[in-house]
Amino acid sequence: MEKICIVAPVYNEEASIEAFVEEWHAVVARISEESRLLVVNDGSTDATLPLLDELSQHYTQLVVADKPNAGHGPAIHYGYEKALEAGADYIFQTDSDRQTSPRDFQPFWEARDRFDACIGVRVGRQDGLARRSVAAVLRLTLFAVFGLSIPDANTPFRLLRRTVLQDALALIRKRSIRRILSGQSEGGRSFRQE
Repeated sequence: MEKICIVAPVYNEEASIEAFVEEWHAVVARISEESRLLVVNDGSTDATLPLLDELSQHYTQLVVADKPNAGHGPAIHYGYEKALEAGADYIFQTDSDRQTSPRDFQPFWEARDRFDACIGVRVGRQDGLARRSVAAVLRLTLFAVFGLSIPDANTPFRLLRRTVLQDALALIRKRSIRRILSGQSEGGRSFRQE
């Protein structure tokens, strides 16, 4: 039986976390008893974590991972690693702000045998000006540097086969190790070893 792990980073989502868990837990429950909804709390300062702990008592396939705040990308990376450790065959990433809908998941799941990865595009984003501006700069940069026209380069709606994610994370680790060995931190700043 196939096992999926839906990874969702959260930060200060107390107002919407219950509805999010209810909606996405139903998705994993339909797929298999072994599937999990992994919510990664990225150091929320509101009541998100206590709410998640309470919800985990009622939703048996909900797994809550708590970590210090490090930002959206590291929270996703952490969730990916946890999903692989749990033996997931497929890993699906979505954000917890409810800008993506579980209704849109089924076509991805039905396409899993034909593609190693399915990447979505958000339509009608409800982001503020700052986020939309960053997204526009990223789109322009990808086009200018690589000649790629990618409408949503940072989409939080992706289904990945286990092997694809393992390979991608191995490349990230290799690149990080190279930077460390060359004396550069992840931010591009040099450091010395004394």
